[in-house]
Amino acid sequence: LPQAIFWKDRESVYMGCNAAFAAAVGLADPQEIVGKTDFGLPTSQSEAEAYRQDDREVIATEQPKHGIIEPMRYADGRHRQVETTKIPLLGDDGGVVGVLGIYSDVTDRQQRAVELREARHMLQVVLDTIPVRVFWKDRKSVYLGCNRLFAADAGIDGPAEIVGKDDTQLGWHEQSELYRADDKAVMDSGEPKLGYEEPQTTPDGGNIWLRTSKIPLRDPDEKVIGVLGTYEDITDSKRAEEGQRRLEAKVQHAQKLESLGILAGGIAHDFNNLLVAILGHADLALTDLPPSLPGYQNVEEIRTAAKRARELTNQMLAYSGKGHFVVRHLQLNDVVTEMGHLLEASIPKKVNLRYELAEDLPAVEVDAAQIRQVVMNLVTNAAEAIGGADGRITLATGHRHATTEYLQGADSREPLPAGAYVYLEVSDDGEGMDPETRARLFEPFFTTKFQGRGLGLAAVQGIVRGHAGVIKVHSEPGKGSCFKVLIPAKEAPIVAQQEPTPTGGDTTPLTGTVLLVDDEEVVRQVASQMLKRLGLDVLAAADGAEGLELFKEHRQVIRLILLDMTMPRMDGEETFRELMLLTPDVRIILSSGYSEQEATSRFVGKGLAGFIQKPFTLVDLEAKIREALD
Repeated sequence: LPQAIFWKDRESVYMGCNAAFAAAVGLADPQEIVGKTDFGLPTSQSEAEAYRQDDREVIATEQPKHGIIEPMRYADGRHRQVETTKIPLLGDDGGVVGVLGIYSDVTDRQQRAVELREARHMLQVVLDTIPVRVFWKDRKSVYLGCNRLFAADAGIDGPAEIVGKDDTQLGWHEQSELYRADDKAVMDSGEPKLGYEEPQTTPDGGNIWLRTSKIPLRDPDEKVIGVLGTYEDITDSKRAEEGQRRLEAKVQHAQKLESLGILAGGIAHDFNNLLVAILGHADLALTDLPPSLPGYQNVEEIRTAAKRARELTNQMLAYSGKGHFVVRHLQLNDVVTEMGHLLEASIPKKVNLRYELAEDLPAVEVDAAQIRQVVMNLVTNAAEAIGGADGRITLATGHRHATTEYLQGADSREPLPAGAYVYLEVSDDGEGMDPETRARLFEPFFTTKFQGRGLGLAAVQGIVRGHAGVIKVHSEPGKGSCFKVLIPAKEAPIVAQQEPTPTGGDTTPLTGTVLLVDDEEVVRQVASQMLKRLGLDVLAAADGAEGLELFKEHRQVIRLILLDMTMPRMDGEETFRELMLLTPDVRIILSSGYSEQEATSRFVGKGLAGFIQKPFTLVDLEAKIREALD
């Protein structure tokens, strides 16, 4: 036999062995073993003692001992591992007279087992270390194994617990049918399914997103025996992508509104130029026609319509944020209270308008006409939200210190500074708005009513932005709405509002020459007539360069220049600069279809004599000229 065989007496003294054992211990003849003990062989003392201990146990218990793995030193100096079986050796009388042993060299097998264990350990280390979840299943989608990350996702203590379970027994049982269908598709087709996204419910009831890949699991004969899968948690990146999409949508929305604002401002500017001709010619005609003439009333209606059109362009300028016209330091309560009768008349009788106006409000720097438009628009909007039912609108004022955090939720072009703000609050107990409606609230022409009426709240937003303020909106379906307009408080004293008399009481005839510089022919025509009607001589130029040449030729007689802001070749700003270089004390009135603040912001402290916004009436023009010449 290739295995080594030996037998000993009850004292562990060898009585015989076969050739394989003799060769292992360095004996030429098996008979040489007789009478020896393990202490006389090449093995070590500790090994010999262990062998004798095993012998005594078998003899004492009269029971065999199988699969003893123990070290052995061969005669040639090799240290090997052997697997030994020892059984009681019986005498003729049936009593135990010794022990019979047989062993095989299992060193190579043991080494392979160690290597296998190390390989399995390394595989598990790799599986538990890689930042993805790994699992494998059989043909019935029953789990055969996984790594620790997967076990943690599944809500179990370790990979061993996954064996024998399926997806219906784990935290994501809601998606079990989806996962099983994917497994089946991969196993039936024999083709992998890579990098697809799918949802997963976590054991604690949360929801995450996975990027999963599954490939067929094959045996050595290439037969599909299951599926191997990996996935990574992409919830954070998914949320980041969603956040990026929302940000892009917000930016696109802002760009759209900005584009519309630019368009509205441009249209208002050009339309104001046309209104100069309409309103100016109507004014001139009315000064020439007697009121008894049949056509007089028609011209009066033309002028009235032109003034209403001017209000429309003011709304467009307000939406574009360029409508900051006649600015004063005012008390917000005064603006609200003087509108009382108008507000009462503009809402249904069933709606009760209540005032809660705070005392000792700080001043605000506003255009009263535009703030009146804001109040009217918000109150009208609140009344429409109440509809035909009984209801209440509360109009409140107050002041507060607004923090940066408080202002962050407000819709403004740029971040607003923390500080003192005066607020106007219009709240109603109407039907309220859902989040989708609130999101589109300030879009131009957006309405929830059957028929919209123009820019609406978009114009309100433009006015508020033009005053460096913001609007905060709170509304829920069935719980009404609250619009809070915040405007920076000012420390300057309040100036009483007075309607200026067009001529300031001065009836002295106007004389001298005015240089009119405007690229619009209709504006030059009507403005020339208006200036001549006031008693002035006129030199007209179609652009800044032409105006500059005329001024050089006639500077000795020119008393005043009426200069348009927006022109080709040489605009109003460049023309103004060149004129001031020629004659620093020249009187220049700037004219523009944009608002005063928008048009004159680049001329502060540079000697501008005045500003007149298009369209203007004959009375407006006379007042501005007298003011500039005083």
